Amino acid sequence: MKELLIKNQVKVIHADETTLNVLEVNNKNQCYVWLYTSSFYDYPIYIYEYQRSRSANNPKQFLKDYNGWLVTDAYDGYNNIPNVRNSYCWVHARRNFTDILKSLSEKQRSESKSYIIVNKIDKLFEFERKFRNERYTASKILQLRNDGEYKVTLDSLFNILETSNPEKGSALEKAIK
Repeated sequence: MKELLIKNQVKVIHADETTLNVLEVNNKNQCYVWLYTSSFYDYPIYIYEYQRSRSANNPKQFLKDYNGWLVTDAYDGYNNIPNVRNSYCWVHARRNFTDILKSLSEKQRSESKSYIIVNKIDKLFEFERKFRNERYTASKILQLRNDGEYKVTLDSLFNILETSNPEKGSALEKAIK
């Protein structure tokens, strides 16, 4: 399965890691499960890998023969893997902005940059849902992402992110970064 995943046709792998409580191992009760999965547009492959740590060496070792895109939550451990181009997950990015919205009053919420950003990300999700539901090919999706309303929405979102001047150390600054 790992060989099929590493050599997948669309050259996209999604990865994430989560804690796992186990009986004591090396005086610790917490280990990690790393998930590596194929894209929606390829054969469905899910590989769960148990590791004792969250070391960057784990994904580097697992992906040593891979050449393609890696979609993650932006954890630094996925950086600096040879032949891997990082792409970050909108769901994880969106979560930082929704956390900000939870701390605001209803009036503050509707006037905040976080609200605008979340709505733009949600618009991208609508496009992606349509792509899946209509079962578009990867090449058609690439074309649609680089043209028309999708691109306008994405450019607008990045413009907001790049021109925002959040307070140093604020939750908004962290979310934008």
